[in-house]
Amino acid sequence: MIALDRMERGSGGLSAVQEVERHYHIPVIAIATLDDLLSYLQGEAEMMQNLHATKLYRDQYGVHDD
Repeated sequence: MIALDRMERGSGGLSAVQEVERHYHIPVIAIATLDDLLSYLQGEAEMMQNLHATKLYRDQYGVHDD
């Protein structure tokens, strides 16, 4: 179990969480995901600076849907 799945790219086309699941043959369960965090930040006006920074993080490190 992990607190936050940051939905980062692994070394290949899979996310880091998917790579752990595949390599160790165990499920990884996240309490929250980066998408959950972004949804929360979008609903809070005082969090707009954090929203922008988090989106930049996702764009740089996140798994992309092709």
